[in-house]
Amino acid sequence: MIKIIDSETLSPISSAKLVLTDNPHQPFYTDDQGKIILTETGNLSFYIEAFQYQIVTETLSANESTKTITMIPDNKIIGNIVITASSTGIKRIKDTPILIQIISGTKITESGFTGIQDALMNEIPGMNFQKVGFGTDINVAGLDARNILFLIDGEKLTGEMAGNLDYQRFNIHSIDHIEIIKGASSILYGSMASGAVINLITKKTDQKFSFTAGVRYGERNQKNYKNPKKSDFLYMYEKNVDKPNLQSWISMGSNLGKVTLQTDIQYTSTDAYYLFQSGYDEKTFRKNPEIGLMQDTVVRSYIERPPLGIEGDEFVNISQKIYYDPLENLHFQAYGTYFFMNTYDLIQDLIFNQTEDFSGGFKADYTFKNIGQLSASIHTDHYKRFKRHERIDEQKKLYDSKLLQPRLKFTSRYFNKHEFTLGIEQNVEKLISDRFGRKGTLTERESKEIETYIQDEYSGVNNTKIALGLRTSYNELFGTNISPKFSVKYDLTDELGLRFNYASGYRIPTIKEKFFDWDHLGMFQIVGNPDLKPEKNNYFSLSTEFQSNGIFINFNAYANYFRDKIEGVWRVFEFQYNFEYQNLNKSNIRGFDVLGKGKINNSFGINWSYSYVNVSKTNGVQLNTASPHNANIQFEYSFKRQNYNLKASLSTNLIGAKKFNVQDKLMINSKPTDTYFEVDLPTYSMTNLVVNQTFYNHYKLTLGADNIFNYKPSLLGAGVSMFNIPATPGRRVFVQFEYKF
Repeated sequence: MIKIIDSETLSPISSAKLVLTDNPHQPFYTDDQGKIILTETGNLSFYIEAFQYQIVTETLSANESTKTITMIPDNKIIGNIVITASSTGIKRIKDTPILIQIISGTKITESGFTGIQDALMNEIPGMNFQKVGFGTDINVAGLDARNILFLIDGEKLTGEMAGNLDYQRFNIHSIDHIEIIKGASSILYGSMASGAVINLITKKTDQKFSFTAGVRYGERNQKNYKNPKKSDFLYMYEKNVDKPNLQSWISMGSNLGKVTLQTDIQYTSTDAYYLFQSGYDEKTFRKNPEIGLMQDTVVRSYIERPPLGIEGDEFVNISQKIYYDPLENLHFQAYGTYFFMNTYDLIQDLIFNQTEDFSGGFKADYTFKNIGQLSASIHTDHYKRFKRHERIDEQKKLYDSKLLQPRLKFTSRYFNKHEFTLGIEQNVEKLISDRFGRKGTLTERESKEIETYIQDEYSGVNNTKIALGLRTSYNELFGTNISPKFSVKYDLTDELGLRFNYASGYRIPTIKEKFFDWDHLGMFQIVGNPDLKPEKNNYFSLSTEFQSNGIFINFNAYANYFRDKIEGVWRVFEFQYNFEYQNLNKSNIRGFDVLGKGKINNSFGINWSYSYVNVSKTNGVQLNTASPHNANIQFEYSFKRQNYNLKASLSTNLIGAKKFNVQDKLMINSKPTDTYFEVDLPTYSMTNLVVNQTFYNHYKLTLGADNIFNYKPSLLGAGVSMFNIPATPGRRVFVQFEYKF
């Protein structure tokens, strides 16, 4: 018999789930007294999870008849968290050779975030999202979205723009947890994973019936039109750019024995707003005698820059998963998602953007007794973009992207102390777009790639875990590439461990990087390069972590050496900006991260992180726009009584100053000359306050304020540097209510 209790109140925890490591498909649940009677015998290894508690891993020896286990309220420590998707079996983070960071879904929803961007920025050292006029841009450790692989339950997505997805597609209320692997450390993921892998693991109910519903209402960003009238010619435009900041969601699940159902629905609308510049543009061109520029030169504009419009949107996410377990060793899953979004810009042209996405797939797992597990899956994603007329029932397709990915994987622990993984997958991507030529006609392009991988995780050396593997990639245009990867974890003591990682990365040019040729309203041109070569990199990292008595500290130093790195560079051609893709000869990135979590006492906790990154220059010019310094700090307070929980959080995200260069034309000796002006953007910070209360374990009320010090950028930046300006309307308060059955 096992009894499970709260570590602070010592009260029993009901409905906690206990899962045996050797038989994860038949869980046990505690009764009202927090007790479980196990039917299994012998030496048992298992983990326990419960709502609003940290996961616990434990063992029960054959000679133990009873055991009492305490569980710590959620988000106090992270070392014993169990992962299921970043590796091939159930294991603790502490036991993995690869450095993995975990964010729990409970923490995301309790923090009052509306999207995945804010959640990741507050948790991952060095990650920065910036919403600009054409969408959202991401950067982590000096790399942009083209080197960051986003997955949902291990499945890829299509429909990126300059590597960036519609991040609204991620329903944060359906997330169980997020697994982050920084650097090209994991052999299990291929192209686009040289910067980071961010894997969102969605919920699967383990109850006969579960139901959660909630609503969040935030203060309006900006009221642009007070009383729009239906008789107005621009009525639809005026109404749509003033949408409320509203989000609602429903999550339902049912475990019927052999069949489990999970449904998640989310609706969101956001308010469009303008950013205004308080001064005139200035461009500083540094002294460069080679081109005749004999002194620093400042060029000032005496024309006020127009405001920068940040679009609003309205979207819905619907997902359905069905699990069927006909036998103990045979499991099936079918799933499908639908996403639809209207994007309302602040251009009065009677046109707005629409996005539609369907994704789905089928998975099957069969376990051969004492041999291993065979997994087969097929996944597809179909993403489309349209232009929609506000007054006429007319829709024009602009973009149609399709992804098909069949996969086969075999995992075996047949050999003692070894865990082998072998896999093969194919990626077929088709893209139809009007942006492959200036005539605006729809054109189709296709890319095919076959990848295989093999990995062995060995634990036969005392206090040491080793992962060694190879991944091969074959593309019909670029041939075969082989990428080796190696990771080792060594535990000096139970509290202190060391990790070393080496990985050889490889990324082929995307369809867009090769073939795009698109003029954006005469403002700038995106130009592809059909002669691009694949980029390759060698990634090294050395990390150490310490955990004891509720304190967790991790230090990770890394270096990423690129050859033929594919980079988008802003250039001026005939006085128009062009965004051109090219291969850089070399690009080196070095840096380190520090992550800490701990308890001051039973009520107070602190989480903090700091990231430093240095990106090499190209021919003496700094083209990379990453900030060298980033930091996060979060103070937490918790108060718990019977039928009442309170959690308060004050968090600050600090983005350091950054300098980079943008090419422009300058008249030197009465002749237009290519040169670079220097962009110098100041440090800024965002601070959020959230107070969360839970009543009777069913009702949750959250009050909060985003950006409480009301930061707004004072300058929008000269030229294309505006794409690196943080977009925020200032301080906004919100209220959120959630009911859990």
